Amino acid sequence: MMRVRLRTLEAMALLLAARFLVRFVPLRSWSRLLGTSGPYAPADAAHQASATEEKRVHQCSAAVRRAAFRLPGTLCLPQAIGLRWMLKRRRIENAIIVGILPAEKRGSAHDLHAWVEWQGHAVLGDSGGNHASLLQFRG
Repeated sequence: MMRVRLRTLEAMALLLAARFLVRFVPLRSWSRLLGTSGPYAPADAAHQASATEEKRVHQCSAAVRRAAFRLPGTLCLPQAIGLRWMLKRRRIENAIIVGILPAEKRGSAHDLHAWVEWQGHAVLGDSGGNHASLLQFRG
């Protein structure tokens, strides 16, 4: 139980830092903090994940969800950034994907969306395939 709370506290601190990043740091500076940016390219599936790595990914993802619940107003991008940082600290390769709705569906606050992929699968913020991938931060 104590480890769950510590992971949630870690996630809360990272979400607050991510919210600061999104609000005050220009996008051109994000690659130093998030990894290499570029057009979306599907993940290379050559790496085989261990059961321990998969468990850590799901634990961190759950911690970010709990932290976001406790920090109202934390949108998808800060959540994705927080999880990216948590996984990176654990040396687990992942990517933030930023996507956009197709032109005919745009017109709301949800036109853009961010999620985290690990091993080619969304582990936080899955949009159900509604958003076309534009940009990724990986590395």
